[in-house]
Amino acid sequence: MSERGTQFLKSIQAQSWIITLQDHPERLERALATKAAMREAGYDCCLWLAFDNRKGWLESGPASAYKFPLGMIGIYLSHYMLWQAWMQMCDEEWILIMEDDAVWVPDPETAKSAIMDFWREADALQLEPKMIYLGGIECREHPTQLGEKIMKPDYLAGIYGYAVHRSVVEESFHIFREMTFHFDNLVVENLHRGIFKDQVFAIHPYVIVEAGFQSTLYGAT
Repeated sequence: MSERGTQFLKSIQAQSWIITLQDHPERLERALATKAAMREAGYDCCLWLAFDNRKGWLESGPASAYKFPLGMIGIYLSHYMLWQAWMQMCDEEWILIMEDDAVWVPDPETAKSAIMDFWREADALQLEPKMIYLGGIECREHPTQLGEKIMKPDYLAGIYGYAVHRSVVEESFHIFREMTFHFDNLVVENLHRGIFKDQVFAIHPYVIVEAGFQSTLYGAT
């Protein structure tokens, strides 16, 4: 048993969120179904209503966001504002964030064993994960397989399901205050290859995958 794994599961069960748009019935229905499955598995999962830039600009967002396509702004500000709210509303060490086009494989209860296997390997390898991809589209550019359950990504496309430690947000939040590119890319450049380059990992194989239709936040156009 991994003590860190136990604490990680406890933390993400207390802070797990699904980003969705309220006025997209199909996506909202999928988000509600995922939320129900997660609650059945012991996750206190909640919905986070995505920033929909079709409805106007929020001054609390990064000042330069108006330069980008609306869908790109939507995904960026939704993650950014959820990070911001998490810092203000609780002191849990980890948060799990999913988008509503993501599903668990095979289900959130069974995935717990894969998560614990990941942490047992992290303990054995003396790794210090601070950001963990539970899912994504792909892992490109020569990922490194560190163990049966741990992959070290150089570039991961798609942020469908990830857990982030609060220290990452505390130390990097200022980087994201001004939107200079897509959220995924800034995470890669500033975290994967930047200040947390030795602390970003992915569970292998993924326990969260894309459901097979257009991303909610890209859809906010």
